[in-house]
Amino acid sequence: MDILHSACKLVQENQFNEPTYIFHKAVLTRKVEVFKNLQCKILYAVKTNPEEIVIRHLINQGVHSFDVASVGEIELITKLSKELNIDCKMYFMHPVKPRYD
Repeated sequence: MDILHSACKLVQENQFNEPTYIFHKAVLTRKVEVFKNLQCKILYAVKTNPEEIVIRHLINQGVHSFDVASVGEIELITKLSKELNIDCKMYFMHPVKPRYD
């Protein structure tokens, strides 16, 4: 993984042929700390950002409970849980929708 000092500079200097993901670890760490300071259980909805690098960082920051809504999300959390040797909890909370929604 490349470490960048300026996302704007990267975009200006490159023409991307496929989607590119830029993520700031320090910002994510600060956001996790906000929730930890509330002294509550953190349950991260994988659907909001299922990038492996984000989930891995969350696990390393102590987030071990995940809302999963698809087989792919379950497989991702299972894989990372095994790789990192962390017991992650998964909550399958797929919404029930009316037939015409």
